[in-house]
Amino acid sequence: MDGVERVWVGSEGAIARLSLSGRTWRVYGQAEGVPRGTLGPFLRDTQNRLLVGAEGGAIYAYESMAERWVLVAERPGADEQDRLLGQDADGRLWVSTSEGLRTFDLTRDPQAGWSEIKRPERATTLLSPRGGECGSARKTA
Repeated sequence: MDGVERVWVGSEGAIARLSLSGRTWRVYGQAEGVPRGTLGPFLRDTQNRLLVGAEGGAIYAYESMAERWVLVAERPGADEQDRLLGQDADGRLWVSTSEGLRTFDLTRDPQAGWSEIKRPERATTLLSPRGGECGSARKTA
């Protein structure tokens, strides 16, 4: 839900929006800036933009006036999907990746705003970007 009676759903290379008032769907694809690959989850930032994590370490924002998705952050060389967790009081996005946590400063360049927080050495899963339990950590042998 996005605060205006709409539900957003990400899938492989498409984002669908369900209007609850009219029970109608609007599907966004590559023509509207949606990248290929798995998309989701969604997060509303402090600027009231709807953001989504994408495969390849990218984050996209929805521009409602243009009804299109635009790239706001990317991690060159990343191959996994970023899972957006939240935004702190300083405006940084918190993101879960297979390597651990990362933060992204939205006021910086799309490639330069990243900071890394490595996962604990003995954890195999920490805020798993591929599903699983958020906040869970399992010890390795």
